[in-house]
Amino acid sequence: MKITKRQLRRIIRETAKDLEGYGQINYPPGYPEEDAEPLYGEGDDDYYVATRTPQAVAELKAAGFTSDGRMEDTSRGLGPFEMGMYTPQNQMEIEDNIQAAIEINVALMAAVDALEAGTATDGQQAYWDIILPVQRKWSKRGASDTEGRESAGTWLEDQGYDWGY
Repeated sequence: MKITKRQLRRIIRETAKDLEGYGQINYPPGYPEEDAEPLYGEGDDDYYVATRTPQAVAELKAAGFTSDGRMEDTSRGLGPFEMGMYTPQNQMEIEDNIQAAIEINVALMAAVDALEAGTATDGQQAYWDIILPVQRKWSKRGASDTEGRESAGTWLEDQGYDWGY
């Protein structure tokens, strides 16, 4: 189907009207704000609106993370919002961050297994050989940027392995 510029402009105007108030968090009926679970972000900043939607919270919880994107048991890895990746701005980016976190956590566990089995001599080798390739796969989400590398390294140190970045 082809559309004209005039039709496209009308669609954009109508969509803009539909999105008015998008930055506000609309809780479902019966969801008391004062008793609500913690959400990711600080204050009422619109920058975090995508991470606070009921759909985003449901996706996080279904993947085994807390409502604010953290991992309850940090010995099993980190949550998608603890890994130093970019803050998601839409649902697709939230899903990417969740998938990236799952894959990076598998790599973190594999690194610990390699260190315990002696196939990796130190945390640095385990990081470069096992964790970094997975982070690079998710570089579009910021997983291999400085914050992502530091998060993985700090997690290794918290597990008792010097990563020697």
